Amino acid sequence: MTADLPDDIVVRAPTLDDAEAVSDLINAYAVATVGAAATNPDKIQHFFQTPGLDPSRDVWLATTTDGRPVAFVDVVSRAPHVRAHGDGYVHPEFQGRGLGLALLRHAFRAFAARGLRKVGLDVDAASPTGATRLYERAGMRALRQFDRYEKELRSGREPAPHPAQL
Repeated sequence: MTADLPDDIVVRAPTLDDAEAVSDLINAYAVATVGAAATNPDKIQHFFQTPGLDPSRDVWLATTTDGRPVAFVDVVSRAPHVRAHGDGYVHPEFQGRGLGLALLRHAFRAFAARGLRKVGLDVDAASPTGATRLYERAGMRALRQFDRYEKELRSGREPAPHPAQL
């Protein structure tokens, strides 16, 4: 289906019956990258039934030829012909084989065939996953960058007083 994929990988639309396998795939990715599971089969089934989402058109599952799920991507158009939002996951055992780039290009072709002329993706630029390099290899460029700040608040400790004058 996608010329960029290795010969032992096939791409297809997932079904509700794939929810557990997709959940396992996403969780393997999440545990490897952030140290904790991110989803469960019920959440995946609910996502597949989201109004406006057409899994046969907006979601792709890459499997080995014997059926083992190895990558998953969803790209949902948020405004006609303007922007899309997506998530992608490659099983840690299959990273570095070009699956992320192949699925991204597959999604781009599918959207172009539907008339979409611009795709925007959000990414954590500090992510250790290499997502920014992947998007650049796919021909994308950074438009804006934002910083997100956080502070851990510890129980029983008061935050520092706000200075009277700045």
